[in-house]
Amino acid sequence: MNSLTEYFLKTRRYLLPLILACAAIAVYANSFGNGFVWDDSQIIVTNNENRDLSKIPGLFVSTDTAYTYDESSYYRPLNRLTYVLEYKLYELNPFGYHAGNILLHATAVLLLYYLLNSLFSSTGLAFTTALLFAVHPINSETVNFISARNNILSTVFVLSSFIVFIRAEIKQKTVYFWFSGFLFFLGLLSKEIAAMLPIMLLAYNFKFSSPIAKKIRQKFISLLPFAFFAIIYIVLRAITLSNNIEPVFNTNNFGVRILQNIYIIPKYLSVFFLPSNLNAYYLIPEDYLHFKTFLISGWAIIMLLLFYLIKSKRPAAIFGLVWFAVNFIPISNIIAIPSAQMAERYMYLPAIGLFIITAEYLNTFYMKGIWNKAVISCFVIIIFALSLITVKRNTIWKNDFSLFESITISQPESPFGYYNLGCVYKGSGDLQNAKKEWEKTLEIAPLHSNALNQLGNIYYLSGLLTKAKVYYYSSVQSDPENAEAHYNLAMTLENLNDTDEAFLHYSIFLQKASPEYATQIQQVKNKFSGNLSRDQGHFKER
Repeated sequence: MNSLTEYFLKTRRYLLPLILACAAIAVYANSFGNGFVWDDSQIIVTNNENRDLSKIPGLFVSTDTAYTYDESSYYRPLNRLTYVLEYKLYELNPFGYHAGNILLHATAVLLLYYLLNSLFSSTGLAFTTALLFAVHPINSETVNFISARNNILSTVFVLSSFIVFIRAEIKQKTVYFWFSGFLFFLGLLSKEIAAMLPIMLLAYNFKFSSPIAKKIRQKFISLLPFAFFAIIYIVLRAITLSNNIEPVFNTNNFGVRILQNIYIIPKYLSVFFLPSNLNAYYLIPEDYLHFKTFLISGWAIIMLLLFYLIKSKRPAAIFGLVWFAVNFIPISNIIAIPSAQMAERYMYLPAIGLFIITAEYLNTFYMKGIWNKAVISCFVIIIFALSLITVKRNTIWKNDFSLFESITISQPESPFGYYNLGCVYKGSGDLQNAKKEWEKTLEIAPLHSNALNQLGNIYYLSGLLTKAKVYYYSSVQSDPENAEAHYNLAMTLENLNDTDEAFLHYSIFLQKASPEYATQIQQVKNKFSGNLSRDQGHFKER
């Protein structure tokens, strides 16, 4: 044994975690200069609710707010707490927020390494899994998108709780079980995906020699702290969301949502194993069952891999499979996800199972002593390639322009990218290019209410009021709930001296406008009270 090998064996306890932390930070180093993108603007930049330290207690009894006055069907107070603290540290400097996400990701990487070492006593498996997790581009959305931090935060607490739980079983100390349960509670307060952890704790490590019935009985007893904290969480969540449950359950028909997993599961797996066409916005095709080649080949490969994996009876691989299956449940749309049916950020926790499976077989080939150099070379190439893709992917999240432009390229059949790119152009004062993007939106979705409304704004600002009126009418016909379009239509009609119909749409605006439009609401009320004959300014969209 040479001196270099001896040194590595002596220092690997500290060296390997250091390598992992450095890798996790290095692949995201070029994202430190990124700005706020997409929902960050509403959740962080313009949201006064996530700034005041005095409001911290209220975070735990209030819904998440995308806008200052807007309530949602989400309850993730711990995630919001991080934004409050960061605002006090950095105000609105995005560098600090990105640093927070990257450091949390590095923490998750290290915790995964220690968890797998505790479970399987295999440094090779733990290191390989954690390194893949650190650099894989499927995590780039979660790390770069500040508003997606809840996924990282919840994962950090899930992994921490699991590690402490294992320690508790070894030491058989009640305080450890309660601390593990408390970490689970913090995970729930970050994002509800942590709810699957007790199932994993029941399922893990059935290689103990005691009878299965006894093990299950012992685990149920050891999980009592989890039940206690889960009840507290459920009560807090139920009280907080008592008026906001309906949107979660009415997004889609239950059967339709479940059936969509026929397409979604192989799509996720293809993105994981071949991350060459990542996308910030996935559109589930209405005719997804017609993608026969993709579905048949995808599910055939899945069945073959499942058969081989189960037949091999490798504990780590089986554990990885169970991890993926259990943690996929919350993102399978059993309960509809309001923001998107499919997103890479949802895979942050479930994909750990896939990393474990991949690492287990790479480690197996290496341990057999056959083609060791080839296995190592292959692994190095994989890590290097994944890292390059991640570094490149970070640039997509630099600003709203780069993000939405990338969506128009990767998802050209969706109006989402074009519409939002138009809004970015509008924000920069480039109305000509904004108009082009909104016209592209209507080519794909002729009844896109917001695009119709925006084009109405373009013509209104150009003084073409009659043409603007046509677009506003189309907008409110397409979506009668579009308060902004009703306001703009009323303004246009008033300027065209059609006062009666103008005040009809002002009335509709008052019925449908949320409190965030306080200024416009007051202006309209003044009109009705006769204190203001005519507004001098056109409604500006948020």
